[in-house]
Amino acid sequence: MQYFWLLIFVIVYFCSSCDRKGEGRHILNCNHRVLVHSDSCILGRPYQIALSDSIVLIADSNNEKMLYAFHAKSGKEIGRYLTRGQGPNEYLSISSIGRWKDGMYLYDVNKRVMSEIICKDSIRIVPTMNLGKDLHPTFVPLADDTFIASGYYQEGRFCLLTDSGRRKEYLMEYPSRDEEEKTIANQAKSQAYSGGIVACPSGNVFMAYTSKADMLSFYGYENGNIQVIKEIYKTYPDYHYDSKNKRYLAISRKNPFTYIWGCGTSKYVYLMYSGKSYDEAGDFAHRTSQIEVYNWRGIKEKTLLLDIPILGMAVSEDDSTMYAISMNPEPQIVAFDL
Repeated sequence: MQYFWLLIFVIVYFCSSCDRKGEGRHILNCNHRVLVHSDSCILGRPYQIALSDSIVLIADSNNEKMLYAFHAKSGKEIGRYLTRGQGPNEYLSISSIGRWKDGMYLYDVNKRVMSEIICKDSIRIVPTMNLGKDLHPTFVPLADDTFIASGYYQEGRFCLLTDSGRRKEYLMEYPSRDEEEKTIANQAKSQAYSGGIVACPSGNVFMAYTSKADMLSFYGYENGNIQVIKEIYKTYPDYHYDSKNKRYLAISRKNPFTYIWGCGTSKYVYLMYSGKSYDEAGDFAHRTSQIEVYNWRGIKEKTLLLDIPILGMAVSEDDSTMYAISMNPEPQIVAFDL
């Protein structure tokens, strides 16, 4: 019997080893189709895109209305929402937008307000919570009506929040390349290691990516506890730190951008990968035609090579369609059948 279990162990180890060696080698070429032409809807400066069932939402930073809604199949415009301003029913920015409960949410980091987007018979936007004085640039929902955020915190890398916006606790530490970097304050490192967070729709798993280094971290979440699933640290950011005055100065213009946007479904994490520095590409460093796809265990499954560069994306829950913002040269909304 002991030889039987030894044989099983050898087979499992060999198969898993083969799987690791072939990790991420699957490459798919994807061609776009235009969903919303630039001449049918004049978008100013779209910068975020999100998907709720059959509705595509676009955040625009350069129009009177800040939020646009389109039918995902036809591309027909549904409506325009949110007036820019300081008033009680006005918004200053859309910092993040994504799935939440049966609809969507949007977060205005300047007003510290999160609103629920109800997408049923009509689209309604209802302010839900005020986060007070805390600044949370990245903000996504988890399970148990909690939220995970990242920002310029002294006490940790992440902040766990309740559904009323109350801070529960700070969690985890930023990576460090050596013992000297461990002494740098989190508030300084948060700028060098800035990026984003992507959560699984179930809210039981999430991951963090870094925009200025090839770093990915996958976490499990249950009953308020966070456990590391996998950490992938290939490079570290090239930044300047004033050790005398203990402050972050700047990141090198030659430092390549890595992961510039991410979104998730129940099966996969989709990450836009740049590989270009601001020094060589300018603002085009924030556009890419390469999408890296991971499962929630942190294993790279495949690479998508798009026929045009994009600057934001959202993927349907069944992983069949990717919706994206492109510049051709005017902004338009495109779709890729996966």
